[in-house]
Amino acid sequence: MEKLDPRTGKAQWRYPVSKGIQDVYLPSADPPVVAVAAGDTLVTDLITLDPKTGEQRARIPMRGYEPDCGAAMYPGPFFGTVDKCYGVMAGRDRIFVTSEESDEIREPANHITAFDPVKGTAVARFDGRPSQKVLPVRANGDDLIVFRDTPDDVQPAAVVDWNPRTDKETPYLLFHLPEDDANALGDPEQSDIRYEQGNVFFARRTMERDDEHPKGPVLSVIGVGSAGLEH
Repeated sequence: MEKLDPRTGKAQWRYPVSKGIQDVYLPSADPPVVAVAAGDTLVTDLITLDPKTGEQRARIPMRGYEPDCGAAMYPGPFFGTVDKCYGVMAGRDRIFVTSEESDEIREPANHITAFDPVKGTAVARFDGRPSQKVLPVRANGDDLIVFRDTPDDVQPAAVVDWNPRTDKETPYLLFHLPEDDANALGDPEQSDIRYEQGNVFFARRTMERDDEHPKGPVLSVIGVGSAGLEH
């Protein structure tokens, strides 16, 4: 792995990956975070690097976590293979990682752990709810924007802000997605989920027509915003 000067193309530093690594992913370039699959096809460790020197800061074992790294294949002549780690989000001084799902009905469906990138230690945890998984969407300064899905049309899905230092959760949006498309829209492997300026957007990565209704509309993007109330 190399960090290149965007003006000259010259390498500012290099990080050599150890032999025996099956796959390598780059969840974040700034700050630099490397996900490696050591002797396995699944990610076994996250490695945080010093952004100035490229030297290793910490190695974070991924046992019990689900960084969800892999190659997403897109058909067609203009798209190839894109590497993505849906369960990892890097902030200014925290690395957020999604846990594996729990099979216990009364326990949180999963959780997000905040790690110190220098020490590699867990410093905070954000729990989902029973049957409601949580997914890191993007950093918000020192906070994290989180999407919480829903398995039914009773409990609303949500976008919330989580402060890992105070453990404060601030709700931003409560909503329901279209029932027939909710599972696909809330799945990061099938849809791109973005939160910007108070709105959350869900965009399907691929679109397929209904063979029974070939001229019917196909849902591609849906946006959810607030009611426009001023505070």
